[in-house]
Amino acid sequence: MWRFILFRSLQAVPVILAVITVTFFLVRAAPGGPFDSEKAVSEQVQRALEAQYQLDLPAYQQYFNYLGDLAQGNLGPSFYYPGQSVNELIFQGLPVTAELGLYALIIAVFIGVLAGVIASLKPNTIQDYIPMSLAMIGICMPSFLLGPTLVLIFGIWLDWLPISGWNSAESKILPSITLGAMYAAYIARLSRAGMLEVMSQDYLRTARAKGLPEHIVILKHALRGGLIPVAAFLGPAFAGLLAGSFVVETVFQVPGLGRFYVQAAFNRDYTMILGTTVFLASLIVVFNLLSDVLAAWMNPRLRFQFRKS
Repeated sequence: MWRFILFRSLQAVPVILAVITVTFFLVRAAPGGPFDSEKAVSEQVQRALEAQYQLDLPAYQQYFNYLGDLAQGNLGPSFYYPGQSVNELIFQGLPVTAELGLYALIIAVFIGVLAGVIASLKPNTIQDYIPMSLAMIGICMPSFLLGPTLVLIFGIWLDWLPISGWNSAESKILPSITLGAMYAAYIARLSRAGMLEVMSQDYLRTARAKGLPEHIVILKHALRGGLIPVAAFLGPAFAGLLAGSFVVETVFQVPGLGRFYVQAAFNRDYTMILGTTVFLASLIVVFNLLSDVLAAWMNPRLRFQFRKS
């Protein structure tokens, strides 16, 4: 297992390096610069600003300097927030984004697993068609459409919930549902497929033949094997929730990491864009690894394969 973890960790290095390289040169190739939104200054002041942030150096030299700083855990200073580093800004917005992602994941797992298990109990019946149709709608409906729809219904028409902010338990409901809905749909389909595969196994027929009640067969024997695809999906899902929360945070005015990232894109804040992208890419790699380990813990055959590797 440890050899597997080490091997996957080493595989992540070129992936992260590719993300850094592509992002670094793409943001510099985009029109405009980090100081274009400022009021006009003299050429001398402009050169001084560029020298302060090393923008007067050739691109390749800036790139290697950035890699050197990154190796020390330094993501650089923000161009848009003077006196603050990208590290400070990321860890300032991360707790809210992580909290939003956690609530969304809980909602996604609860609704998705429940819908998938219910659908798998009677496949190709109305009990299967209704939750799977709702799951397909959840997959097809983007968060920038679902969010305003929920705001219109529950925030404006019914006046049940706040439509923005992150100050109370009620204000966290709509953003969490909006962010978790699509992942609940994916989890529902994965749960259904996993349960259908497990339900046809010989050991479950044996359990039924021994006279075990159906709910014991489902909860004790089928559920663990049927949810292996969901366990493998949880790592990428949580990383995707963190990365995909930017739209939801913008719609609901949630003061999380997405706020800095969106502003950085508009303001050409190179280091903030790079730092956030690298941070999220690293999270995706870590959560992918954790999901593989969790899937191996739930599936003895995978554990055996990992021991052999």
